[in-house]
Amino acid sequence: MSGAVPLEAGFAVAKIAAPERFFHKALADLKLRPRHGLNLICIYRQEGPAGEEHIISNPEAKPTIEPGDQLGVVAHSDDLRKICLTWTPQKPSNRVGG
Repeated sequence: MSGAVPLEAGFAVAKIAAPERFFHKALADLKLRPRHGLNLICIYRQEGPAGEEHIISNPEAKPTIEPGDQLGVVAHSDDLRKICLTWTPQKPSNRVGG
């Protein structure tokens, strides 16, 4: 491996929190590229009692987005700016018992 991969001007790699409206939906149903201009490269997921980060690389269409997931994406900087302005951040649960 030769290190970092350069991207075309205006593109960036980012790690972004999945919005609540994505929870429990399959990747295929989200249509991230046509709707949001995002190319998903991985999902960062906290698992186990210690909350260890697990990385799902190059996910296929079947996995679902779960609460707490973060998305590793490649996208145009303009699309990333729009997402930061319009996606609702995840909210901690205020319900009793979870």
